[in-house]
Amino acid sequence: MKRWTDFEINIIKKNHDKLLSREISKLINRTQCAIKQKRKKLGLKPFKFIKSFPKSKQKITANVAYITGVILGDGTLLCKSIPKHNGYIKMTVKDKEFALEFKNNIERWLNKKASLYKYYRRGTFGSRYMWTVQYCSYLVARYIKEIVNNLEQFLTLSNEIKYALLKGLYDSEGCIHINKKNQGVLIFSNSNFNLIKFVKQLMESVGFKKLKIYKHNKREMYNLTIYSIKNIISFYDKIGFTIFRKQNRLNSFANSKRRYYA
Repeated sequence: MKRWTDFEINIIKKNHDKLLSREISKLINRTQCAIKQKRKKLGLKPFKFIKSFPKSKQKITANVAYITGVILGDGTLLCKSIPKHNGYIKMTVKDKEFALEFKNNIERWLNKKASLYKYYRRGTFGSRYMWTVQYCSYLVARYIKEIVNNLEQFLTLSNEIKYALLKGLYDSEGCIHINKKNQGVLIFSNSNFNLIKFVKQLMESVGFKKLKIYKHNKREMYNLTIYSIKNIISFYDKIGFTIFRKQNRLNSFANSKRRYYA
């Protein structure tokens, strides 16, 4: 085992209360195990993220669940500790009401303001106004990342929190298609097959049945579908969409079928 240099020891001393062992290992090219042992010998307490984030904000609420759902879909999460701590949660969409819902959930959770701005985006297939919501915080981004990496915990939480997570997911990646014969199908689409399987499991845990997964023919995309009219009406009653154009189609379909499935 190579000897520790003064430079390496100084890096550990300087960052022991700011960075995790795996993050320090990238700075000095040492294993996490070696850094943990050296910290212990130097009498330095390891940095623990959970202690740096307010305990009052660590509980998974409906607001946190909705934010997590959006991040898994249309949202963006940056959590970068090297070379310096910076991070944010962010989304850019064309529907103002969706952006406002994301913003409101952040503000209700943190009791702080999130930024909202509008800009004009020019593209090959058309130009339009877009809405961006962003909250800059390394600790917030890191906390959401921890939740994203442990989605199975939602299966043990209350239905209210499950519905909020599903609403965020379906606002981002969900839609309802209705044909000329007034036959409807509720679809959740994503390229991540593990996420598709998790959403199916989550939907089944709150009583939805007859869910099917299909692979897109031409690209690496998967669809989770619901054809059951009862289930679509139940989705309308319990979850729904924030986006007006999606919710209006769902509302029209559910109300036209409800009298037959009361």
